[in-house]
Amino acid sequence: AGHGVMVALMTMSPLHMKEHGGSLTLVGVSISIHVLGMYGFSPAVGMLADRIGRIQVILIGQGLFIAAAIVGGAARSSFTAMIAALLLLGLGWSFGMVGASALLAEAVALAIALRVQGITDLSMNAAGAAGAALSGLVFAGVGFTGLSVAAGLLVIPALLLCDSAARSLRSRPAAAV
Repeated sequence: AGHGVMVALMTMSPLHMKEHGGSLTLVGVSISIHVLGMYGFSPAVGMLADRIGRIQVILIGQGLFIAAAIVGGAARSSFTAMIAALLLLGLGWSFGMVGASALLAEAVALAIALRVQGITDLSMNAAGAAGAALSGLVFAGVGFTGLSVAAGLLVIPALLLCDSAARSLRSRPAAAV
């Protein structure tokens, strides 16, 4: 879901910026800052996941996605706000991806890890493809603000899954956790 949210908003951000007079240079710098958010802080996010827990890092990522949707949706013609939204979006993706990857690596037996990772990668990329394809239709119909609201709503399933996982972990005996 996080990858779909990220792709949907990232894909339409350049069109939104161009629609409001943004130059190709501005769009390029904005996407570069977004990619920096995705990958540049990954080591620190990984250390944070080790320190506070994978689910907590995933939850921070979901909060960053919501913040990106709010800032981007309210940006209108503010390029500074759009750049901030894209940075938040990249950071949200990083927190979600690093936290979920670490959680998956710990939860799966080595004998099936490659198969599970393949299914996970397929699912993530299918969500990204759906996000890219549907974002154009949503953007054309309700604009970038509407797309941001829709993307923000897609965070809800991840929040529910994190809550369920956290409850499951709390209910296990200490030796099993």
